[in-house]
Amino acid sequence: MRGFQNNRFNDRSDIYTAVEYSYTLKWNPVEGVSWLRWLKLDWFQLLGFAKGGRVAGEYSFSELFSDWKVDGGIGIRAMMTGTVVRFDIAASEEGTAAWVMFAQPF
Repeated sequence: MRGFQNNRFNDRSDIYTAVEYSYTLKWNPVEGVSWLRWLKLDWFQLLGFAKGGRVAGEYSFSELFSDWKVDGGIGIRAMMTGTVVRFDIAASEEGTAAWVMFAQPF
């Protein structure tokens, strides 16, 4: 969950859910910029996401479905030189974080 510190949640059982909506732009804002052609930026996507989950010491519905942690955020994706570059900003009750990642997570 990108709105929390890395490795914040760790236990024997977990439940996790996520929803993400992405929109591929019909235009490329850097297509006409000649000095950026070396980046080979094919497309951009804008997205919004929300995630929720819980960890517990044992598999118990009552514990796993109580006190959920949630986060949400926005991001941009770019297909650059054959790989996806991702930039996300996420917020949770514990703060805000920015992430830069390469390639798709799945």
